[in-house]
Amino acid sequence: MKRLLLIPLFLVNTTYSYSFDHVNLSALYKVLDATIDSSAYFQKQKADAIQQLKDQYADAPTYQKRYDMAYRLYEAYMAYENDSALTYIQRCMDIAEHMGRNDLKAKSELKLACQLVDSGFYSEAEYHFKAVPKEFLKDELLITYLSGRDHLYGEMGYYSHDYQLKQRYYARSHEICDSLLTLLPPESNDYIALISKILNNKRRPDDALPYNDKWLRQVKPNTRDYAIMAFYRSEIYKRKGDVEMQRYWLIQSALNDIRLAINDQSALWNLANSLVHEEGNYDRAYRYIDFSWGCISKFSPHMRSWLVSPILTRINDQHKAELNATNNRLIWALILISILAVGILLMSFKLSIINSTLKDVNKRLKDSNRVKDEYITKFLKLCSEYIDKLDNYRIKVNRKLKANQFDDLKLMTGSTQMKEDEVKELFENFDTVFLNLFPNFVSEFNALLKPEGQITPPDGKHLTTDLRIFALIRLGIDESSRIAEFLRYSPNSIYNYRCRIKNKAIGDRDTFERRVKEIGINE
Repeated sequence: MKRLLLIPLFLVNTTYSYSFDHVNLSALYKVLDATIDSSAYFQKQKADAIQQLKDQYADAPTYQKRYDMAYRLYEAYMAYENDSALTYIQRCMDIAEHMGRNDLKAKSELKLACQLVDSGFYSEAEYHFKAVPKEFLKDELLITYLSGRDHLYGEMGYYSHDYQLKQRYYARSHEICDSLLTLLPPESNDYIALISKILNNKRRPDDALPYNDKWLRQVKPNTRDYAIMAFYRSEIYKRKGDVEMQRYWLIQSALNDIRLAINDQSALWNLANSLVHEEGNYDRAYRYIDFSWGCISKFSPHMRSWLVSPILTRINDQHKAELNATNNRLIWALILISILAVGILLMSFKLSIINSTLKDVNKRLKDSNRVKDEYITKFLKLCSEYIDKLDNYRIKVNRKLKANQFDDLKLMTGSTQMKEDEVKELFENFDTVFLNLFPNFVSEFNALLKPEGQITPPDGKHLTTDLRIFALIRLGIDESSRIAEFLRYSPNSIYNYRCRIKNKAIGDRDTFERRVKEIGINE
């Protein structure tokens, strides 16, 4: 334990001993590698701190205290785990509404919108920005609102493939920046940072650098603000064409991200991109992108993965094609197995605590075994089919590599069609197996709803999104984040789907999902 405690101190002292006029990148790479090797230590520190907050949240004696702890949990998860951040800021909104505190609800909804921007859910972010009552947009909240919308339009412009839309989004972002500059104190970090970014975006890095120098003097190392400053400083040097200083500041930003267990990070994969394109150092780039991909996956913003994918493709073409292609395709098999395992465990747990009589226990055990046997048989077959597909894909890639057909490889790896087809097939298989297990599910589910709220699938062979959500709940998977992961929606959307259906329930809406879980017990 003492050795583990010494590692971070050693890394901190080593990193900041380098002066800006003498950059020793070789030594810095060693520090970065050592920090990555110690990342589990920093992640554990973060997890322990979050657990302490959860304990305080659970013991909160008042609604105000409960709101405060939920907000602190949102802040803790904000750059660490996106789904949990969305969950706790949504709880803040619910608690604030219960207290009748419209000001706190407005603040929470604004933070929810900003988090949705960070995770790439732009249309939902736009909805929540518009939902914030204008009378609460004053002082600090107004600055947060404008900053969030600036970020939203900047991201939408960056990812848009339509030139006119791209320019429209950027123009809107520029208008908001002008408004922000009139509100921010000229000596504040936010003002200095914004001026620095604006000048660099206007291709004036020499004018931007003095502002970034001032920003640098006002932030402390080992903070998220320092990591953000260092990243934008690297962008200035990139614009100047100074690759060495660009990498220096990317490393500084990455070091802060890793020590603070920030999983919503961009410095490390930008460093990997520089190593690939400027130096051709594929081995080091692969190490960094592999670690960064793990962090991004833990945070789970779907838009950020689009930026990492081109770098992975370049590395795959050179050294890691077969291994990474196989790993990427196995993700779906692992997700299916994980969902099955969670479903079985949850069902077994519920059976052990709900049943009050031996007859009821036997019925539920029979139902559990029937579901388990059917799903294990089906998904083992699916896993075998996925392995065959992956092997065929490997053979195709290998042939094209031998034939130097790199354009074909780019088309193969750049298209999302395969992923979309696999998702469609996944849902079709899920619907088939589920309806085979519970042939009367749709009719029994509708029997729980008022006539005007009943759902009829168009072809009788496939489930709608509403029905899939409650089919997963029937299997014991009732956490919105897990349902969202399987159906490829945001947790907030799943939450809204569930509320909308429960509002149409016959009888007590609070027992609706329990009644859904009892469908088909006697089949």
